[in-house]
Amino acid sequence: VPTSARFVDVGGDVRAPQRVAFTPDLTALGAVNAAGGFTEYANQARVRVLRDDQVITLDVREIRRDPSK
Repeated sequence: VPTSARFVDVGGDVRAPQRVAFTPDLTALGAVNAAGGFTEYANQARVRVLRDDQVITLDVREIRRDPSK
């Protein structure tokens, strides 16, 4: 599948839930920002990333403090 035909679905407490085009450099925070950013109700310490049958929980506040994570 060409990269241009791949998407990620961004939902939950974001301002504009939508499908975001996948790019090789897309990060979880980049996907959230593309969906308008977090709402005031979002728990940024428990952002869930679902990929295949795996669920990863990220603390976006910590990632902002240290982007290498």
